[in-house]
Amino acid sequence: MSPSLSSHAEDRLLSGIANLDGRLKRLEEQGQATAVILLKLEHLGEEIADVKAGVDKINSRVGKAEGSITQHETRVTVLETFCQEQVKPALNVITDNRIALATMIAKYGAGGLGIGGGLGMIAFVVGKGAGWW
Repeated sequence: MSPSLSSHAEDRLLSGIANLDGRLKRLEEQGQATAVILLKLEHLGEEIADVKAGVDKINSRVGKAEGSITQHETRVTVLETFCQEQVKPALNVITDNRIALATMIAKYGAGGLGIGGGLGMIAFVVGKGAGWW
């Protein structure tokens, strides 16, 4: 990405050059060639310093943006790893528990579970979640 001047800065630069050109022509007409050359060099030095400062600011912003991109990529990688290693297995356990619960209800019927069956089912679900079965 090559830094470039904004249109406002470019307009200011062109306006300044046009002004300088007019002044230089007047000075040349008066025969002050040495003063004209020194004025050109001084003005160019100032413009180069302004452009360099603008480029330095742009490079600084690009550096900060690159650092932010790296930080965000790292966060995305951490979140992706968390989802793969923690969330996905937890969802699989929940799905297995729902299937086991649905199987028990289908096998024994919702009314046939009663209090004892309900306690047994709770123990089964808790045990399944803890990895006992």
